[in-house]
Amino acid sequence: MTQSDALRAIINEAASARSALCENELVIRLDNILALARAALEEQEPDEMPQSSTGASETIGHRQS
Repeated sequence: MTQSDALRAIINEAASARSALCENELVIRLDNILALARAALEEQEPDEMPQSSTGASETIGHRQS
């Protein structure tokens, strides 16, 4: 598994876990994991943005009340 594959797997797993959570602190931490993994991919492949089948790209920066 390449570094890109691993980071994409992390993004997908974190996004899936996030969608199943109701605890606010855990959601925030998973948002941070997603952001870190995406940033690592952007540094490695600046022309490619990872696509998540769960739509997690829309959740970065979103906090539940």
